[in-house]
Amino acid sequence: MDKKSTKKNSGIIIGLLILLLLGAIAYSFMQNITIKNTQKAFETEKAIKIEELKQVQQEYDDFLAENQINETEIIATKIKLNRILDSVKNIKPNYKLVNELRLVRDNLKAKLLKLQLENKRLKEENLMLATQKDSVVQKLDSTLVVYQQTTAKNEELNQIVAKAQKLVVTSIENTAIRIKKSGKIVHTNRSSKVTAVEVCYEIPANTVAIDGMKEFYIQLVSPNKQVVGGKFYMNDVNGKTVNISKISKFRYQNKLIKVCDYVEPLPEEKFEAGLYKVHVFQGTNLISSSSILLK
Repeated sequence: MDKKSTKKNSGIIIGLLILLLLGAIAYSFMQNITIKNTQKAFETEKAIKIEELKQVQQEYDDFLAENQINETEIIATKIKLNRILDSVKNIKPNYKLVNELRLVRDNLKAKLLKLQLENKRLKEENLMLATQKDSVVQKLDSTLVVYQQTTAKNEELNQIVAKAQKLVVTSIENTAIRIKKSGKIVHTNRSSKVTAVEVCYEIPANTVAIDGMKEFYIQLVSPNKQVVGGKFYMNDVNGKTVNISKISKFRYQNKLIKVCDYVEPLPEEKFEAGLYKVHVFQGTNLISSSSILLK
């Protein structure tokens, strides 16, 4: 091979090397452009994902402000999200980071959607319960009105029955008597001779009254307003103690009955001249009054 051919071959090799070098530079340049573009894309995607996470954070804030359910869970989620946002600020973005941010966003949005659906269900259930409660309250009010009306009617009927069952006294007769040592009874109106006052009264038939043992209270009041033979006591409707002369007991069988009882003075008492009042009580109710005059 002559010098001319060698020189020619060397030129070709140098040319090829230059082409390869230019190709490598071009490839490297294109690679740098691609890397820069990719990095810029990752930066952009990272910024987008961070903004999306902040938006999700705001949605959690709005949800918590309007609803009080799962408050502890939501607050814990917000704390975790804040830590994630703080930790990625200075991290160089890449595919893995961007993908992880996307997964966090999707998980948080799915969780929030679940909470929203649960809250909606609870509100609907509460509304249904409130409606049922209102219905129950209305029915209860209606029942209470009917109960009150029935109670009032029963009370009225009870009062009517109680009034109808009360016994009355008719044909009361008061007689001043002297009981001799022999047991013989003679009538007298001379106060110095009188040893007792016989009080007789009639109780007419009452078919609605309850039969059985009954008792009336007899009160004999002297001209000086003292109760004769007052060794019995009862309390009136005001709680005041009332002195009674005699407890008159009898068996009532729903038919006309005449009852007689003697009112005698206590050992230290004696009958004086004047007008005596005779009162008959059924419980605390005064049912008859009459009088007797002694000379």
